[in-house]
Amino acid sequence: GGLLFKASRSLPTPHIVQVEGVWTHPAARGQGIAHDCLTQIFSALHERYPKISLTVGRENLPAIALYEKLGMERTHDWRTVYLDPPDDASADDATV
Repeated sequence: GGLLFKASRSLPTPHIVQVEGVWTHPAARGQGIAHDCLTQIFSALHERYPKISLTVGRENLPAIALYEKLGMERTHDWRTVYLDPPDDASADDATV
């Protein structure tokens, strides 16, 4: 077998942690693997963090249904904005 499920945690603070990169292999979807794995992950995270957050695309209805089944609630509607570099910018000019 190969990888069937993955998830990561990020941005931990004393009050909240984010779960990200949730993925289930397409051939394993619909078998309860994500539900079982996330149940364990959320349980372990709640021992340390009072709140757990995650971001999901509004068109990803199966994932939204799963997260709601696990007790998550929609609280915000996010929009991703991309910033293109100016036309005269080059990689050599970039500084951070």
